[in-house]
Amino acid sequence: MKKNGDKLVEAISILYEDNDLVAIDKPGGVVVNNASSVSGPTIQDWWSAKISKLSLSENWQALVPSDFNNEYGTPEEVFAQRSGVVHRLDKDTSGVLLLAKNPGALINLLAQFKQRQVHKTYLCL
Repeated sequence: MKKNGDKLVEAISILYEDNDLVAIDKPGGVVVNNASSVSGPTIQDWWSAKISKLSLSENWQALVPSDFNNEYGTPEEVFAQRSGVVHRLDKDTSGVLLLAKNPGALINLLAQFKQRQVHKTYLCL
């Protein structure tokens, strides 16, 4: 993890967790995805370190939608590329962020976002 990773860990609160996903309270000022232009720790760094210690649920394949198209990679490849990050929030935006614990959960949640089945509420102060 990049420098100041300990401060990031302290700032993240887990709001919900089950066998397939975690919902966190992303603090403002933290970048979600890794990029060459990002110098500080990211949520993706933090989550990659956490999921590397987890064992995948044995039946994650059952979560993959039957109409899944592997044009952009297998579920395992997509999961590895995204490190389980389902969606993102802008750096300065705080709010709930979903992180998948396995490839099946990630593909299923990505499909729900794509089909607009996820209800989002925004509050601007």
